[in-house]
Amino acid sequence: DHAPHTQEAKEQPFDEAPCGMLGLETALALALGELDLPVAMVLALMSWQPAAIARIADHGGPILEGAPANLCVFDPEATWVVEPERLARGFRRAAFHDLLSAVIELFPNAPERTGAAVDTAVARIENFLGTRDAPRIRAMLAHVKDLRTQAEAALTGGDKVTALALNLRSLQILHRLVEHVRDNHEDHDEVADGEMEAVGD
Repeated sequence: DHAPHTQEAKEQPFDEAPCGMLGLETALALALGELDLPVAMVLALMSWQPAAIARIADHGGPILEGAPANLCVFDPEATWVVEPERLARGFRRAAFHDLLSAVIELFPNAPERTGAAVDTAVARIENFLGTRDAPRIRAMLAHVKDLRTQAEAALTGGDKVTALALNLRSLQILHRLVEHVRDNHEDHDEVADGEMEAVGD
């Protein structure tokens, strides 16, 4: 989960802080420095194996002329000190915050409207599912509901930017669900396929 939680929300006891963390910038160094795994295994776990699991055909392949390539060059002997204020996510978060602040200036009720859109979509999906067993969909809906709870708490606390960010994340998850249904039916068992296909219509 890469929900945009505030630093204050994350700086709580582990079991009280909201789920999720952004750690891509430090993940490779941490894995190579702290895990007792061969370098080749760490690289596999962080690159082509996730692509294969997600069945993303144009990622994780060999480096060939004309083929897509996402490369990371690193010095395995280098050491560095993590300085949170210099991590890219800090700059991205500030830019994202400024953008959402501008949206709220233009549309003051954006957090409420996006929240209502999420709630409507979730209700429609739940109504469609009825009592049928659809564990994958229900797990995604539970996560979206958790994000909505956090958004409402932020809104109640006067933090409209965080509320809007969490609602947009919820909409993104629901959109990806529909997108996944339309493009990757083979990834699901027969029952979930049928249920998710109908939700995507």
